[in-house]
Amino acid sequence: AIAPLLSFSHLRDLNLDWICASAIDDASLKTMAQSWPHLEIFCFGTSARWLVPPSLTFVGLVYLIHHCLRLRSIAMPF
Repeated sequence: AIAPLLSFSHLRDLNLDWICASAIDDASLKTMAQSWPHLEIFCFGTSARWLVPPSLTFVGLVYLIHHCLRLRSIAMPF
């Protein structure tokens, strides 16, 4: 579901709160962060409680901070 969006390298505000966070791991989040270096607002997997807990860790958060230097708002489950 996310792969087609990776080519949009100038995204600044991205709301993917409908995506099941358990489907994304730290490596996937790293790919997203590298693809969207201009992100300022990132909302991900927060619209519902999912039956399978997220596989994201704080390592994924570090990838976002490292690659998205303009990021000022993050909403994602851990």
